[in-house]
Amino acid sequence: MSVNRSASDLSHEVHVDNCLLQDSGECLRVPPAYTYRDYSALLYLNDEFQGGDFIFTHDRSGLSHQAAVHPKCGRMVGFSSGPENPHGVLPVLDGSRCALGMWFTHDETFKEYERTLAEKLLNKLNIDT
Repeated sequence: MSVNRSASDLSHEVHVDNCLLQDSGECLRVPPAYTYRDYSALLYLNDEFQGGDFIFTHDRSGLSHQAAVHPKCGRMVGFSSGPENPHGVLPVLDGSRCALGMWFTHDETFKEYERTLAEKLLNKLNIDT
C-alpha cells in the first residue's frame, strides 16, 4: 500500500504502490491498495537536508537493501509499482525533504478527461499531438 502521509522524521515504511505487501511476501491487489498504479516516480525538489535516502528492499522488513538513491534536487527515481519493487524512505536526519510523487497507469478508467478533450480539439485542427 502506498503511504502518502509523512512521519515526523519524513520516513516512509517499506511498501508497494499497487498492492498490500504481506509479511509472507504475497501482495494483495485489493482495496485500499491503489491497484491501478503501474509505474511510480519521485522527483526531488530540494537537497538542503541529510538522510532521507530512497531504498529498494528485498521484502517488507526492509532489513536488507537492494539499492539506495541519495536525494538530490532535480534527481528522479522511477520504477514499476508492483511487488517486484518494495521500497521506502529512510529518516531525514536534518532539514526537510521535499519531493513530488507521481503515479502512472494503463487503466483507461483513469484517463485524464481534459487531456482527451485537448487531443480531440487538436485532431480537429489537424495539429500533431
